[in-house]
Amino acid sequence: MPPDIDTNEALLGRVRDLQKRLDDAEETLRAFSSGEVDAIVTSGPGGDQVYTLQGADETYRVMVQEMSEGALTLTLDGLILFSNQQFADMLHCPLERVIGSRFQDFVPASADARIVSRLLSGTGDGKAEVRVSADGTTFVPVYLSLRKVVLDGAECQCLIVTDLSAQKRYEELVAVLEAVPVGVFIAQDASCRKVTGNRMAYELTRSAPGANISASAPANETSRIWREVRNGKDIPVDELPMQRAARSGLPVNDDEFSIEFDDGTSRCWLGNAVPLFDELRRPRGAVGAFLDITDRKRAEETLEAANAELRNFAYALAHCLREPLRMVLNFTQLLAKENQGKLGAEADSYLSGSLGGALKMDAVLRDLLNYWEVTERSGESLSPVDCGKVLSQALLNLREQLQKSRAIVTSDPLPTVVADEVMLVQVFQNLIGNSILYSGKEVPKIHISAVRAGERWLFSVRDNGIGVAREDAERVFDMFGRLDGGGARGPGVGLALCRKVVERHGGRIWVESEPGCGSAFRFTIPIYLGSALPGFSTPGLALELV
Repeated sequence: MPPDIDTNEALLGRVRDLQKRLDDAEETLRAFSSGEVDAIVTSGPGGDQVYTLQGADETYRVMVQEMSEGALTLTLDGLILFSNQQFADMLHCPLERVIGSRFQDFVPASADARIVSRLLSGTGDGKAEVRVSADGTTFVPVYLSLRKVVLDGAECQCLIVTDLSAQKRYEELVAVLEAVPVGVFIAQDASCRKVTGNRMAYELTRSAPGANISASAPANETSRIWREVRNGKDIPVDELPMQRAARSGLPVNDDEFSIEFDDGTSRCWLGNAVPLFDELRRPRGAVGAFLDITDRKRAEETLEAANAELRNFAYALAHCLREPLRMVLNFTQLLAKENQGKLGAEADSYLSGSLGGALKMDAVLRDLLNYWEVTERSGESLSPVDCGKVLSQALLNLREQLQKSRAIVTSDPLPTVVADEVMLVQVFQNLIGNSILYSGKEVPKIHISAVRAGERWLFSVRDNGIGVAREDAERVFDMFGRLDGGGARGPGVGLALCRKVVERHGGRIWVESEPGCGSAFRFTIPIYLGSALPGFSTPGLALELV
């Protein structure tokens, strides 16, 4: 019995010793794998082999861990013995996964894998550009620099991995700047004394690439052959868009001015500028983007001149036609009155048709003249307008139609807006008149309302008339776009006038309707007018609304 007891105790002691050695080994392997010590254990045909970085002191470790590049130690066949945290961060994966893996595992693209294979085999100069990825979907462009070293008596390879993402983004940005047909100017100082630009910037200024094209630079530091002009006067340097942005820290938008070159030629520019800031949010420069709009301006001026000539011709034609038309009307009316029943029923029918056609022609000419007189107003009377009073004036102008049709017109309280009062009266008058004209057999019931919708007032003129088909909802606003229906007759100018007036005030107009279900004509007017509207010469007004 005693020998058996001794044998059991010896076995238990041996088991405890082996367990302790196993725990120590596992702790060592954990430290190796986590990078806490400069070594790694690998398995091979000859058994486990430990690689160490003998002589690596704390200073070296701190330097490697703090450097911005990825630093790796590889075996000759690419096994990662050591990696700093930066390389793991590039891959967005844990450091534990990196150490012990093969570098080729992070180069999934076949073309890049061949490059890495040649690099590890010693072919080439030890440098290459590839893309690395931990998951095969998100790639990081990197620059590799490889050098062979001897560690612990074994030949290994040291690899430095530089993230090229920022450089690639910069190269893409430069390519975009060189490709866009816009002059991009960059000032790297708050005084804008040094300004460079992209290819188009130098083409626009007729300057040599790389030259300083700043208006703030001393004369001996720049070779400018132009000056900036607005309204016939030189623009002070401090008032140029980039200088304003750099000085104020605020963006400058839609700045239009002229460039006059020393040879007497001039171009028209339109541009924006935004400030650049330092780490303390202090302006340190500006970026400006400028577009040559000379050809567009000339085309607009040519088109406007042609349109003005056409409008004047049409107005003069309509005005001149009314006088002979009045004579035709007068003589036809006299002829019909004096010979009614004397020339026979057929002649009476001819006279009635002639008189009706002349009256329609007179109505069209009258409405055309009214259209041009209203829509071509200069807008000098742009001012706060009480829409309640505007509606009252429109109803007064329509009193005969209202009495004849027995129309019922109601309204909610209406706001005050910035507008041309005469134009706005015509909008209400034509929309209400249109509702009366297309009321069908029912007594016209018309309701006017307005609600605030963001930065605009939304007006609505709703009726119980014959309605408008969806496919005709746009056509009704065209000149002479009258729809036949319900026995209504009109020249088709009123709604075109409404659209012209509303658009000149910066709004839009549309109709919501179904045939037989009435119509709701809606239009918007901005609450605040920050600048003069097209066709208006008066500076914009901002109306304080309570």
